[in-house]
Amino acid sequence: MKTAKDQVLLAILLKLSTMNKLRSEYIYRLIGQILSKRSVSAPFDSKYAGKSYLKLMVVIKNNPQIKTIQAFPNKLTNPQIWTDLEVNNYLGKKYILSCQNYRGSYHLMDWKELKDHGSN
Repeated sequence: MKTAKDQVLLAILLKLSTMNKLRSEYIYRLIGQILSKRSVSAPFDSKYAGKSYLKLMVVIKNNPQIKTIQAFPNKLTNPQIWTDLEVNNYLGKKYILSCQNYRGSYHLMDWKELKDHGSN
């Protein structure tokens, strides 16, 4: 007979195994701001070798340990996002950043600007 503690542990393990399996497919909704960006060239041993991407320095309200998000032009759902990033059209704005996690790095897929209604 399983105890309540055993059942809870089993449920947690099952959830973790499912999350690990699908982590790269899960869309994370991160609320925050992009503070700055830096252009980076992918290393030669990467599948993105020879391509550049942007490393975004961020402050994420609902997940403060995330400090950077990577943006690749071919992974964005809307090409205008890349243009906005290139010309710094993100400064002073708050977003819901839709990202996927690849090997511990968050990759930007889409964003939605949050309109400030006087609340922080």
